[in-house]
Amino acid sequence: MLHTFMFYDRAPDDLPGWPILRRISGRGGRLALPLSPADADAFDRRGYGGGRFGYVTLDAGIDGSAPLPGPKGVRPTLVLRTRRAMRTQGRTWTAPQAPAAGVVMLILSELAAPDADAFLAQFTTASAFMAEQPGFCLTRLYRAESAEEEAGATFVNVAAWTGLRPFVRAFSSEAFKRILVGGFEARSRIMVARVPAVEDREAA
Repeated sequence: MLHTFMFYDRAPDDLPGWPILRRISGRGGRLALPLSPADADAFDRRGYGGGRFGYVTLDAGIDGSAPLPGPKGVRPTLVLRTRRAMRTQGRTWTAPQAPAAGVVMLILSELAAPDADAFLAQFTTASAFMAEQPGFCLTRLYRAESAEEEAGATFVNVAAWTGLRPFVRAFSSEAFKRILVGGFEARSRIMVARVPAVEDREAA
């Protein structure tokens, strides 16, 4: 199945400030995520860049189907057509959807194509470590398709956590730092989407 990410510099004015999941019969569905740059700047990213984007949509479309229309009034700055490369589930995971409240972390990584296998091996180890950490729910890794063999490799990691603090605690641990010591270079950016509790959405 083809998954399309569309990154926008700002969120559309007519949409709420929390994630929206929309399923479309026969065509897949869309997850829309307003991003919070302030949350991404609130902790030591240890060399990871921050997210300059304000909004992202993830379309899970059936191969061959027409693309879903984008939000009105804005155009995407970056479009990535991807396929899922890996999936890891944590002990906290109890339902087949995002947590009722928490955060969705997006990490966009760009690297040289020959380093893709090393990146995937490192990600396998890193995701296994994260799966044992309190607050981790689920991660899905997507790899962008490219028509040119010499083009670099681009990955998007989408991870659900029960809150930002558990992620930062695991991300900042010495054990995780040792996992990320590899023989390749990657340009990565961390983005954060808040998932407020239902009562907070109703009060907004």
